Amino acid sequence: MNVVVPFLYEAVIVKPRCRKKTAVAIVDTIEVEIKEVSSNEVPVALAVGEVKYFFDGENLYKPSITVHDDSKSTVSAQDIEDSLNKGYINRFESAAAPFNGVKPNYIDSMSTVYGLASDIEYLNFLGLENILKMSKGDYSCTKSNVIPTKNNIAYREWFDDNRKFAVEKVEAIASALLIIDGIVCKKALKPMYYALTFGLGGNHGGTALFIGNYTGDPENATDCQFNALQFEDAKKTAAKIAEDRGDTMSISKVLSGTNSNEVIEVLIPEAVKMPHNDYLNNLDKQ
Repeated sequence: MNVVVPFLYEAVIVKPRCRKKTAVAIVDTIEVEIKEVSSNEVPVALAVGEVKYFFDGENLYKPSITVHDDSKSTVSAQDIEDSLNKGYINRFESAAAPFNGVKPNYIDSMSTVYGLASDIEYLNFLGLENILKMSKGDYSCTKSNVIPTKNNIAYREWFDDNRKFAVEKVEAIASALLIIDGIVCKKALKPMYYALTFGLGGNHGGTALFIGNYTGDPENATDCQFNALQFEDAKKTAAKIAEDRGDTMSISKVLSGTNSNEVIEVLIPEAVKMPHNDYLNNLDKQ
């Protein structure tokens, strides 16, 4: 699926009859591809409750979920096209608009390089239909803050711009998406089990077992994190922590399962890429 994505970037220019540089916001579009596959090619590898994780042999993907009036629904390829064509305001402030607000103030603003400030962070994203109107000189769709394209802005010198950073952001978003059986999915972190303590111990607070996301950041790694294949190790470790803290009321709870009563169902063991936690084995050797 190819989509045309509108985006904003900043440029440093010298305007006509001016000598000093100034930063301005520019609107542009780029066509990117969102890969489409079937669930036969990218099967379900893990599941947590109703959430399915698909595996392409390297990465996990899970469906993008959007919320309308407290009801959750998946995002279709048509939703993506609608969000791009009709604009993001109000209706599409959700997973249905993954490219929403691709602005250099989120990427690499010119103000950090040149000390020049544009009004880019205050601009609304109007959608592809309106951007196409603006590219033809029709600004009736805007109430204020007209956003020019490069072709219709007057300048004496085009000094610099950060368009490539905005383009890289758009391409990174597109590459993290995968349409599986018509449903938009995004790259997902690896689900894991982890033990967490509350309060001072001695049943003041307690110890619990949760399902969370493994980031792969070694600075955030602890002995209390276990991959999806280590449910039993996770329960035993949580129970050991509870025992050592005097959280006697938590021991039976963590041995019975997670705080949400959910488990990580593993359908394809090869999809579990999180390292094995040897915490219990190391304890036995001490």
